[in-house]
Amino acid sequence: MKRILFLLFAAMIPLYGEAAAWSSRILEGFSMMEELKGVSEEAIASSGLFLKGSKAIPISADVSGLKWIWLKSGVGGDGSGGDHSCWLNPKLVGTDGKEIDATTVGVAWNSIEWQKLFVNKALGGGAFNIGGDRYTSGWWAHAVGYLGIRLDGKYVKFSSLVGNNGNAHASKYSDFFIYRTLPRKTLEGIVAETLATEFTQMETWLQADFDKTQGGHLALLETGAEMPKKLRELIIGHANRLGMAKAPFVTRLEAIADDANQLAKLLDLYRDVREATSIVEQADEALAFAKKTLEFVELSRKLPELSATLDKLYAQAKEIPNREDGSWNALLADAKALRRQIIFAHPALGFKDLLINKQPPTRYSHQCDQYLAMHSRPGPGLVILKNWKSPKPQEVTLLEGKLPLGSVAHPDLSFDGKRILFSYCDHTVTPNSHRQFFTWEIGIDGNGLRQLTGGKDDDFATWDGRKTVLPEDYDPCYLPNGQIVFISTRCSSFGRCHWTRYNPSYLLHIMDGDGKNKRLLSFGEANEWDPSVLPDGRIIYTRWDYINRHDTFYQSLWTMRPDGTGTAHFYGNYTINPCMQAEARGIPDSRKVICTATAHHSYTAGSIIHIDPMKGEDGPEPLTRITPEVRFPETEGWPQTCYNSPWPLNEDLTLAAYCPEPLTIQGRIQSANAYGIVLIDSLGGREEIYSDPNVSCVSPIPLCPREKPPVVASLITDEAIKEMRPATVFIQDANIGKVDFGSRVKSMRLNEILGQPTPAVPHRGAVRQEIVKRVLGTVPVRDDGSAFFRMPAGKPIQLQALDEDGLAVMTMRTFIYAQPGELVSCIGCHEERRRTAARAGKLPTHIDSIKPLEDQEKYEGGFSYMRSVQPVLDRYCISCHGLGQATQKLDLRGTIVARPIDGYPEYPRETAVATSYNEMANRKDLFRLAQRNEETGRSIPRDYFGHSGTLAKRLLDGHCRELLADKTSLELIFTWLDLNVQYFGDYSWTRRENDPINPDGEAALRSWIKARFGEELSKQPYACLVNPAFPEKSRILNAALPIAAGGWGQITQNGFTGKEDLAWHELARLVEASISRRPAPPRDKTCGLKKCICGSCWVKNVARK
Repeated sequence: MKRILFLLFAAMIPLYGEAAAWSSRILEGFSMMEELKGVSEEAIASSGLFLKGSKAIPISADVSGLKWIWLKSGVGGDGSGGDHSCWLNPKLVGTDGKEIDATTVGVAWNSIEWQKLFVNKALGGGAFNIGGDRYTSGWWAHAVGYLGIRLDGKYVKFSSLVGNNGNAHASKYSDFFIYRTLPRKTLEGIVAETLATEFTQMETWLQADFDKTQGGHLALLETGAEMPKKLRELIIGHANRLGMAKAPFVTRLEAIADDANQLAKLLDLYRDVREATSIVEQADEALAFAKKTLEFVELSRKLPELSATLDKLYAQAKEIPNREDGSWNALLADAKALRRQIIFAHPALGFKDLLINKQPPTRYSHQCDQYLAMHSRPGPGLVILKNWKSPKPQEVTLLEGKLPLGSVAHPDLSFDGKRILFSYCDHTVTPNSHRQFFTWEIGIDGNGLRQLTGGKDDDFATWDGRKTVLPEDYDPCYLPNGQIVFISTRCSSFGRCHWTRYNPSYLLHIMDGDGKNKRLLSFGEANEWDPSVLPDGRIIYTRWDYINRHDTFYQSLWTMRPDGTGTAHFYGNYTINPCMQAEARGIPDSRKVICTATAHHSYTAGSIIHIDPMKGEDGPEPLTRITPEVRFPETEGWPQTCYNSPWPLNEDLTLAAYCPEPLTIQGRIQSANAYGIVLIDSLGGREEIYSDPNVSCVSPIPLCPREKPPVVASLITDEAIKEMRPATVFIQDANIGKVDFGSRVKSMRLNEILGQPTPAVPHRGAVRQEIVKRVLGTVPVRDDGSAFFRMPAGKPIQLQALDEDGLAVMTMRTFIYAQPGELVSCIGCHEERRRTAARAGKLPTHIDSIKPLEDQEKYEGGFSYMRSVQPVLDRYCISCHGLGQATQKLDLRGTIVARPIDGYPEYPRETAVATSYNEMANRKDLFRLAQRNEETGRSIPRDYFGHSGTLAKRLLDGHCRELLADKTSLELIFTWLDLNVQYFGDYSWTRRENDPINPDGEAALRSWIKARFGEELSKQPYACLVNPAFPEKSRILNAALPIAAGGWGQITQNGFTGKEDLAWHELARLVEASISRRPAPPRDKTCGLKKCICGSCWVKNVARK
């Protein structure tokens, strides 16, 4: 008996202190709630609505005589998304008049909706950032958050600043309150949540005992006066499970009087007996799990010897309660060891050697930055574990002595199991910002090492000839045809939400097996990751794009054929949870795909999931959580453990890397040795395979041949690629969608998406971090809804479905692209992917060309407000709204003003725009903007842009009949509205729109105008005469030019005969001379300034070396 008790209680010794603390905290909670009975629940102070992104505001309250105060961070009436609420520099003034830091008093009880309470630091560990101001004292408490502070009548005043950490995100407002007390039910919930956080094991046991999936402590508190009775029942129930070992617990229970004052003793006894029975539970569970595992494995092969061993363990379990020499601990260990033997006997685990990669996690925990060589940490790299099932497998370090100290990432094994692709960066290169990952290959025997990219014969060709990004190559993957797909920064573009950080995009590329003939496969605007080959030969990969939609949530899975054709959405384009699906791989002998559900603001790790494409493209239905114990990072909070780099053996067995630490978020670094290799099975088993105490081990790959997917024939020719032949697009019925458009689609507008070329760029207008769009033009939609047209290859294209007025009824908030010579076809507009096409009628025989937008082809870059819209306003509008009586209502002149930027990214804090633009953008009734991270998750008809406000309607109703009659000018206005009121058509720091006036040139121009047209015209504002962005569209050049000559015909006296008129040419010369032209920006897309402000000028110098 004594031995049994010793073995049962040996593991309990360190927990007695915790047990006492647990019971004391419960009593403290009851005491607090009793003290607050009868106290008013009305707020004693409130902040009102706080606009997120603003400076912190004060809140204070008289707390004289109060025992407690309760601080509440609320949602501001628009939901709690992104409500990173903070109480800053909180102060308490004592009855003696002395002021102290309230954070030193401490928060006794708290409830935080998301994450947890952070004291004197924000989420992520740094200082608080409120409206650009830094604070180091206070509480971070995501709304809805409650903080209970014990005062005991010692203080007379509480004061604090309040605000939202960071910028507006998801919702716009929050609010703050101070209370004497809260409703009893609310207090119980806060106490229960605090206890659940402080005593996690007790929370787990209470959940089991009260049959709850969460809220174990709350269930206990809700028993109220019946708590002693309930505790006695639980204690007896658990003691009876201990057999001969129950006696001490029964004796202790009998010694506790049936008195409410004895609650602490009952709580302590419950805690002790619960610990004892947990070992019995674990042993029972381990035996049951071993049996379940045996049944599973024997579906594939019989295991008579292991089955007999399991029977013996069950026999021992029956004897232990009545034997002094028995041990539940020993039985538990034996059952776990046997279960491991059984699962390892599965035929799918019959390979002898296992490839892993020893690489520490990155120094920058973010989905994009983590790939950059500058943030990598060195490690041994590729290691083969021979006899990997043994307790100490033999290690073979493949790259030892072959490459300098460096970092190895993303290995892939050839289909015949003989060669390994990997990315490598040399850590002898300094500084670390000059390091680069390139693609290498080596045989599994350690021979045949060769560099495939980044060598002397690499031409480092980039998209559009840019020189703004240091070339790096990652994620190499063997294709069945012998080529290699990989991702690379050679696209030379940047995501728009990284502020000024050097964090380039990388997209899919392809090359021959020897590294030659590299070609860009994808033409995206943000990042792509993890290409792999599906069993049917297609490539699956992760793609991020955020065109006028939230910049955090949409990292989804896409597929394409190996030649880049047939790009299609696979899963997650409208799915917020999980935030990102990464490391996707086809599962052998299955239609499903495995991947890692991970975060945006972290290193790639999280929960492992399966996706069944036959159950849909979005939402939870297609998902199966393979590691349900790990929450989806970021969107469900931050998990305490995590997995990554899954390698599926079948639907039931997966190799992966496991980290017992909480997943790090941006701003933190995971431990160098955080990850080890494990086996995950569908029964819920997690078997550790290998770990290194000094360095993380990731990317497990069985070292054996695997079935090669079929070679998918290319649909494009080498000649088409060389000539960049246009693609052909066929839409069967543009009126088919997931919702009713409300009107027939009459044409399609094609907008080319222009990516950001450098880390730091000036703003493009009223919408923060807007992507630049260039309007290629429109194509007709036939009466039957079909469209058949040519489209440029190698360009990301946004489609907009237009009604008969030329306004967008539906806008694609992503993009399509095509390979040279590709035929792209679809059933409709945003149709369900699994929908089959209706029976086709008469197919079109004529292929339409794109009808270009007026003047768009006359200037480089994207659509420009000053080049395309301001001339229309100068012609039709400023006579009333600028030079006439309607100016006070709406000034539509082109005079440049500074427009402040009111949210992230704030750099620079303002942008120079025309007065007309600024005034219209400030009018909420004229149109609805898709503002950064305030947009809806998916497009619906007429949700934003032209159809969403009054401006287009007023113009169509004949507000200005001359403009209404000019369909070309009206199209320009409507196009501008549908482009989310884009102002600038580029990312340049030296824009023609902002070129200053030349005073001498202006004087000469006005003198000439006075002599020809009179003093009144010569004195008009400069912006009413000259358009610096597009001088040939200047009002002074067109007003006196006849309509027949391409002018406006508004001035007939002393007007010009046409553009051949010498006087007109002289005026054109004076117009240009009135502008002080700055040097044009470099063709390589950098700023080209002596003191770089774009963040990429350094790249050219490194590339030369």
